[in-house]
Amino acid sequence: MSRLTQADLFDTPTNTHTRALKSIWVVGDDVHGLSTAVAFATALKPFGIKVGVVSLTTATAKQASLHTCNSHLFEFHRRYQIPERAFMQSQGVAFFNAMSLATASCPNEPVWLANDTRLPLFNGIELHQIKRWLGESASVETSFATATAKAGKVVFPSGQQGALGNSFELGAVVDTEAYCAFLTQQALERGVTFVSSNDIAFERCPHSGDITTLLLSNNQRIQCDWVLDATGSQARVIGQELKQPYESWHAHLPVCHVDETTEQSASNTPGIAVSVNDAGYYQTQHIGGVKRTVTFAASHSVAGESESGVREPVSHNCLAVGPAAYHINVPGMSTLHITHRIIERFLNVVPCLPAPATWGRAFNRSTKQDCKHVRDFSCLLLSAMATRQQETGKPWQVLPQLPEPLTQALALFNESARCTVPPDAMIHRQRWLEALALASSNELAFEPLLNAVSQASGKQFLQRIATQIQSLVSQC
Repeated sequence: MSRLTQADLFDTPTNTHTRALKSIWVVGDDVHGLSTAVAFATALKPFGIKVGVVSLTTATAKQASLHTCNSHLFEFHRRYQIPERAFMQSQGVAFFNAMSLATASCPNEPVWLANDTRLPLFNGIELHQIKRWLGESASVETSFATATAKAGKVVFPSGQQGALGNSFELGAVVDTEAYCAFLTQQALERGVTFVSSNDIAFERCPHSGDITTLLLSNNQRIQCDWVLDATGSQARVIGQELKQPYESWHAHLPVCHVDETTEQSASNTPGIAVSVNDAGYYQTQHIGGVKRTVTFAASHSVAGESESGVREPVSHNCLAVGPAAYHINVPGMSTLHITHRIIERFLNVVPCLPAPATWGRAFNRSTKQDCKHVRDFSCLLLSAMATRQQETGKPWQVLPQLPEPLTQALALFNESARCTVPPDAMIHRQRWLEALALASSNELAFEPLLNAVSQASGKQFLQRIATQIQSLVSQC
């Protein structure tokens, strides 16, 4: 979390400083809201703070059919003691006990395929730079994910080989509806209260503007100290009630969700593949014998729940999570890890929660920076798709506008295959490298330091890694 500055500290209503935090209510039960409820119920139970969820039966927030379960999801489960193994196995995620280059210190933890970048460096030079330098002569397999797929073994499947999406779609995928049911059960076991309502209204303090009471459709009144908005792009609390403005990022991500179809599939291997056409792109998702096709179109303008953008998540005594505060529609991307980071930040200031005005600006600034990082990465992927479509002679009519930092990053990669990513960035550095390689206009660029070593030693280095990878695959 960013350090508080003097500009973040300003006068606040006195009645909010000494109010004891007794209850937190989550409005909406999408995957972001349920994740928050489980985490809060686990972390705040020792302090006697009650957590509840209001399910809006006639205003269900639209959410993605599948969610990517990258390593942040497993870290979230471990942090809040969520027993994941049985559920993940039901979703086709394979676990095995084996010593791995990525998890050598934790042999009983699930081996995560995305961590190929934790392989040793070659004279301080990264693996991807060596492979780019050697070109076609770097034919050995140095990716654990690809090696297991070639061996016909299903371990954290990552989509179909050769598909555009496979380059940045890492890890396994889980069915969102099933995962929400799993989180609901975990929340109930932790004492979370669930109530249903067709609609909701609010009473607010006339002095501070804070929400004090939730008014349900059955005339039930619920007193609350804090409200979590998880109502998706409807933003019933943070947007409609508290009037927090929404900043559109359509210029950088000019796509919208058009359609979704579901049919039975002979494939039981979960994964996501992406295909690009002259209208936009579509994702083909497989899980549990079901095939879903989700279509996105590149367009000049879009409004409503399909529009990518962000709003400040903290206002008064409300915290927004998920599409209520940040929404990005790009394949292989999930904003759930932003929610996980928001949860961690919020828990750093409770249970002795000061007035939001003493920390809200820094909180909002840090969260927006995280969202911008995901936006820039998504914009890079979208740019790579647009570039590929242009080569077919049927280019998109609307192209993503690259933010200035992204333009500079792409220029650096084109020049020397170098990539600079902040140490606390939301996206793993390896994924940035793969996305930059997809969008790069110079396939011959490589790290200049490699001119000082021989290609023979580089090939030997890759062969040692390939041997270790094959040894690990044989244990699966």
